[in-house]
Amino acid sequence: MNPERRFSQIEEVLSEALIKIDRIEDLATKTFSLAETAHTNGETTARAVASLTIENQQAHQQINQKLDTVQDDITDLKNGQRDIMNFLREKFS
Repeated sequence: MNPERRFSQIEEVLSEALIKIDRIEDLATKTFSLAETAHTNGETTARAVASLTIENQQAHQQINQKLDTVQDDITDLKNGQRDIMNFLREKFS
């Protein structure tokens, strides 16, 4: 085999190798970009979930406070009714 033929074969192999390396670099860049986007989306989602959780807890606390107020009002009404009934019993007995 003459040197020119050997060089031609090596040149083909190197050319194919370089093309494959370029493809691998391109795929690696795309993979990194997708991973970065996924990471960013994950962080955004985590922040949104945390924010919703806090809002939900605050709303829950507000509802509990309102329920406590309603329960206090009901207790006051029951006590008022009991006092009125006792008063009426005393007056009409």
